[in-house]
Amino acid sequence: MSGYRADYRSLFEGAKFSNINSEGTYFTGYVSPVKQNRAVSAYEQRLILNHAMSLELARRVQDGVVINGTLQKMPANVAGRHGIPPLASLSYFDLHFGYLLPWIHAGPWGILKNFWKHLLRDYTGQAPALIISKAGRKQISQRAKHLVLTSDMWRPYTDIVKYKGTWVMENWLHWAETFSPVIVHDILQQECPEALEAWMDLRNAFLHYLCSHSWYDHMNANEKEKACRGAKFAICNYAKFVEEKLGIQYCTINLRLLAVHLYDQEIQTGPIKHTLEFWVERAIQRYKKWVKDRVVNNPDIFLGQGYLLECALNVASAGEQDVQKMFPRAGRVAHEDTMMDDDGQYIHLVGPGKYVKVEETFVGDK
Repeated sequence: MSGYRADYRSLFEGAKFSNINSEGTYFTGYVSPVKQNRAVSAYEQRLILNHAMSLELARRVQDGVVINGTLQKMPANVAGRHGIPPLASLSYFDLHFGYLLPWIHAGPWGILKNFWKHLLRDYTGQAPALIISKAGRKQISQRAKHLVLTSDMWRPYTDIVKYKGTWVMENWLHWAETFSPVIVHDILQQECPEALEAWMDLRNAFLHYLCSHSWYDHMNANEKEKACRGAKFAICNYAKFVEEKLGIQYCTINLRLLAVHLYDQEIQTGPIKHTLEFWVERAIQRYKKWVKDRVVNNPDIFLGQGYLLECALNVASAGEQDVQKMFPRAGRVAHEDTMMDDDGQYIHLVGPGKYVKVEETFVGDK
């Protein structure tokens, strides 16, 4: 799956499709189900790929195999890739684990957001199961007014009931780690204990994968392996809850990516917190800042010029600056009381008709 998305041919095929009930962008290999000869489970061993199997699938799509004297090529949407990617020529590159999972998009921006939108979705009459009641929502909103944060939290908390539609990834991360225990856990315990248990599984997995406080630095290898398996067990428990209680519409590719592949990636590439997409998101924000609402004929040239200009300004601002040169002595004395301020000569009016002239400049605490 990650191989399909990382295949350079498919990067230009993202689009919106009428048969997908979402505003997101999807790739053509995932907009329709592929017919299976029999029912399969997410953890079926034949679906768990490795480098050799990924390369073989790519060859069967690109080159095909001869069956009964006929060359047959596997369809790309069945194989999950368009063909052999350029990176396959690198002997040290793993075609399976070399493509990192989009954790932030699949996790906080995917299954976490879907879970809370389900708990807070609109209803009429009596609150259905696994839905927070209107009385509970009112209590959540009231607590939001009393939540005061320190400045190091950056983005302030906004009421999840009213403003969840405006939340960005950072809001969902703060909600999972910091806000949800003081805002909603006791309400969930009272109204939706099953949902609270599922949320605790999902939250524990998130705290493991997004750990930013060096919680595991003191652990030995066996203890870290136990923590990794605990996170895998927690997210698998959440996946079972989704399948049994929330329904097939929540059994998304994002859920499968995290439940099935996340543990293996952590073992292969190390802590997930070091391989997140935030650096890409920050770069995109820079580009959006340059472009804004403009429509340009050559976006590559436009973005390149913006990047070069930013680099030039950074170099200029970081250059050595001599205060003596920046503030030279005033070269002349004003003669007219009505003369306007001349910043170039560092002569400033203090009150009507009175001049103050800089006689000398100095550096330090002299």
